[in-house]
Amino acid sequence: MMYEQWLHAYGITDEEKVFTFIAMFFFIAAFLFITFILISRFTKNNRQQHEVALRNHFQRSLNAIIIMETTSAVPDSSYRFKIESLKNVMKQSSFARQVMMNQLVALKKTISGSTSKILERIYIELDLHSYSIRKLKRGSWKMKAQGIRELTELNYTDAIHSIRNFLTAKNKTLREETFLALVRLDQDKPLSFLDHYTGELTPWMRINIHYHLSKSDSRRIPDFSQWFTSSNLDVVLFSLSMARQLRQTSAVTKLPELLSHSDVRVVSLTFETITELEAYDLADVVTAKTDTFWNNEKISARLVRCLGRISYTHEHKQAILTYLDHPDYHVRFYATKALYTLDDEARNMLQDFNTEMNGILSGIINHISEPLLQ
Repeated sequence: MMYEQWLHAYGITDEEKVFTFIAMFFFIAAFLFITFILISRFTKNNRQQHEVALRNHFQRSLNAIIIMETTSAVPDSSYRFKIESLKNVMKQSSFARQVMMNQLVALKKTISGSTSKILERIYIELDLHSYSIRKLKRGSWKMKAQGIRELTELNYTDAIHSIRNFLTAKNKTLREETFLALVRLDQDKPLSFLDHYTGELTPWMRINIHYHLSKSDSRRIPDFSQWFTSSNLDVVLFSLSMARQLRQTSAVTKLPELLSHSDVRVVSLTFETITELEAYDLADVVTAKTDTFWNNEKISARLVRCLGRISYTHEHKQAILTYLDHPDYHVRFYATKALYTLDDEARNMLQDFNTEMNGILSGIINHISEPLLQ
């Protein structure tokens, strides 16, 4: 009422009243917004300072524990005292527990050997493994993925069964974390879950698994040919690729079956695998497929390149020779290159064909024979 009397006393019109009201509204909103930002910034800075203080405290304690564990002269009571001190600090809040968790994970990534084992022991002594497992039971996929990463990095193998449940998770990132976790944690059969895996194998999964296996003990690497008959096409393609990259010659005997696979990607990759493994024993099998894939340019190109690597009889070279008449230029190019680089007999066959065809392949031959292009 007083506000209206004041407006009336100064002769303010209705339009001016509306404008004044809007101006005051925005002024109050701006004031509240700025206040919110200042409070948020203050809270964030305070939280960061608290985190730094906790990290420094935890780091000093961890350093002391590691030194104790590597020095036999230090009594076990000193170790227990440090552990209990850390527990008391962590009991203060979940924030403190997470800071400690992050500290352990960060340290674990930078060290190895006996010190790494000490951190794994501390992880269990502080009951942080239970903290990580509880994250697997929460709603957010991000929280679950974080828990899986923690359990994996701290090598808590007892969590394998719980982690395995997320292989069919709807979220792709969560599936990827699960996939890699099982590879790292399962010491005996790191890829056994592929036996029944029905999901997609993303490029991220493939790259990380290959990286991990390449750094692992060769005795832990499975024979990937066991999954050549999987009902999951992604698993078949992945297994073929791994057998090729890891040069698993034990897979050679199972490759012929895949040349009759219904998916052309499998057939194509099988030819590449035979080529990389230099499976000379399969030269006759590959030669027998020349008519089967004549109309498929991509597979024909891979077949010719394969024969160019593993051929050793006149019949094999004759099969390559037929592809010099192929309608696709790339196939003719690879056939020419295969004969030119195989051996003297094959090169003579190429020259005779080129002469009969009035030098139709001379351009390709000149290109192949150029030293700078080898």
